[in-house]
Amino acid sequence: MKYEPWEVPQLHQQATGAWAKELDEAIDSIADTLVSNRIIFRLGYGFTSLELWIECGRDRFLKALEDSDRLRTPRILPQRPAELELFFITAPDSRPRPRQQQLVLVKCHCEGQQHEPPTPFQAEVVAGVACYHFYFVRCVRYGVHHPWFNLLYERVVRYILARPDEVRAINGRLSYYGRQVFVHAWRQENPGETEFMERVLGVWA
Repeated sequence: MKYEPWEVPQLHQQATGAWAKELDEAIDSIADTLVSNRIIFRLGYGFTSLELWIECGRDRFLKALEDSDRLRTPRILPQRPAELELFFITAPDSRPRPRQQQLVLVKCHCEGQQHEPPTPFQAEVVAGVACYHFYFVRCVRYGVHHPWFNLLYERVVRYILARPDEVRAINGRLSYYGRQVFVHAWRQENPGETEFMERVLGVWA
């Protein structure tokens, strides 16, 4: 779904009421799309919006999103080729809602394709580390504990233990702060086995 330049002020207004539930919904949908298209990404947290750094060009990113009926993309692209604003359409629920649709603003930074695309397994690891960092920040800043937070940690641990060499091969392309947060959690759980995880993720004390 495309939006016109004249719609931008209204779309921004519709995106000001997004909170934890809406942000989670946007992350889940966008992350699934990026993983299935083997696109590496990192997440940033705004109070009611998301920031997304994508390891591919803008055209490829938009191509990956073109079948989504939950995202509004610009009909006229910004002059700066690395920039893009998307608006995620949240699902209606049973609560009374305003007439206008609730949106989530997603500010995108397309960094271009400088490496080979990740394997499907590596794309899953990328998403796990990026989302784990996002949920950690939300918990620390706003006291909102995501129900999948611990399950996500356990899933990424299983990935790393199963195929550490594949993870190590892309550790520099993972979210920097995501790696830091993940290794910190590992140190708390496994104080005698920190060297392995530090080596695989490229994080040192």
